[in-house]
Amino acid sequence: MKRKSLLALPFVAMISCNIFAMEIHKGRLISHKESVPKDIKINFDSENSLDYFAASKHFIKLPDDDQRTVGVNVNARLSKTSTVTGVMSNIKGVHGAYIQNLSKENQVYIYMFDMCVMLDDKNLQCATSFDTFEIEPQGYVAFFKKPTLQMMFKNSGSYSTLLSSEVLKLTKDGDNDSINSNTEASSTVEVADSKL
Repeated sequence: MKRKSLLALPFVAMISCNIFAMEIHKGRLISHKESVPKDIKINFDSENSLDYFAASKHFIKLPDDDQRTVGVNVNARLSKTSTVTGVMSNIKGVHGAYIQNLSKENQVYIYMFDMCVMLDDKNLQCATSFDTFEIEPQGYVAFFKKPTLQMMFKNSGSYSTLLSSEVLKLTKDGDNDSINSNTEASSTVEVADSKL
């Protein structure tokens, strides 16, 4: 049964990830993990996060009496794609984050990213990454990535796509604490029959 469902996939794809740039001030990357089905290929191009997040850094400067312990800005965008069956297609997105520790103690934050294609009502294929950071007081991490999901569709139709990102704070007892810093973008891939 499993073999039959794999043969029914409407596209063919593979995985590869390039190293991306990030700016870390008074902190460190603890771990980077990826979970990607073998049927998906995703590449990351990075932009200069310092230029992109200059506005975020200015925005997150808070008054001295503000009680917030973290400043976060996350974003995600996804392009609409048109293609034909049997041709390698590029689905392009953009996502990034700026996370600043405004507390008086070191904090651990987790950045989660998903880029998915809805193949049908019951089949969602996603590439996921998790980055865990420890950030010192007044330290920050900033990055901006441009993922490209590459696939070849075997069947024509309209396929929904989703890109989401979220920042969580790791509590001292090891739980994840949502800090209301998630964003999503959705679009479609319009696949026409190839005339070949």
